[in-house]
Amino acid sequence: MLSFSRFICIALLIGFLLSACGDSADEPPQDQSEGVNSSGVFDQFKQCYGDGDKTINLTTLNWQPYIGVDMRNYGPIHELVVAAYNRQGYRVCTAFFTWERTNTMGIAGQQVDGYFPEYYSKDYEEVLVFSKGYPAGPAGFYKRADKDLGFQTRLGMEDFHALQPYRIGVVRGYVNTAPLDAAIGQFMDDIEDPEAKARAGEQAYLNENRDPADSDEQNLEKLYNDRVQLVFIDPNVAKYHINNSLKQRYPDIESELEFMTPPLIIHKVYTCISRSAPDYERKIADFNAGLDAINRDGTLRKIMESHGFQTTDGVNYQYVGI
Repeated sequence: MLSFSRFICIALLIGFLLSACGDSADEPPQDQSEGVNSSGVFDQFKQCYGDGDKTINLTTLNWQPYIGVDMRNYGPIHELVVAAYNRQGYRVCTAFFTWERTNTMGIAGQQVDGYFPEYYSKDYEEVLVFSKGYPAGPAGFYKRADKDLGFQTRLGMEDFHALQPYRIGVVRGYVNTAPLDAAIGQFMDDIEDPEAKARAGEQAYLNENRDPADSDEQNLEKLYNDRVQLVFIDPNVAKYHINNSLKQRYPDIESELEFMTPPLIIHKVYTCISRSAPDYERKIADFNAGLDAINRDGTLRKIMESHGFQTTDGVNYQYVGI
């Protein structure tokens, strides 16, 4: 995810430029253009679901296998968010954008009420309210199967000095784990205060090892070609890209890459409503009530399983494909 300070600057800008939402499109189009200052852009790309007497407008992005325009019902996360709000009498309007636009529009809270999915970050609480969490998955390092890198991962890992010999592939602007992001200086360029930036620089002992890419798929391709030695990624996301696109170019990629266990973190994701949106407290409370309802009656689990996710505890899900 993008840094908090950068989000605030962009969000303030688009707050003056975005207009109210209009009618839905016939198809589920997506905007992949750069920049965030197009007036009425949500209006051009939104798709609406349900016929409730209240409306919620949300931006989102492609993050397969959790959500995407190329997936049935646009993926399990899209389906469960719509189901939760529909259960509370809402008409749900969503539009797919690039990651930057998804977040900046959602934070601004002018044309839309918020966005999803998002990892929790305390830094965002000043401008966002977070829903209750819903299923995503673990995240950690992928490496080449034929390489012994000489270190062991662990859940909650905080010390990454053992990674100094390696180039580390991350997606530009994404939140990974707080200790890893500090070590690689993931958001250091966005810090404006000179003293704070200097402190961040002192902590970023792996800044020269950071190798940013525009997407998870690009990182996996770099790993296969040995341009990086580690990639931070959700293994469910990795499996999806390997099986649905990368295998066509690299038939042996599945056997050549492997996830290092245990993961560094097990994530939940959240729906976020901007504190600038009208009735934001009610909108997040209604989502939470709807989420509880679809969890209680088994709808959430059915949605996840219908998209190829399996669970043994009803909490953590693993993507096995359809």
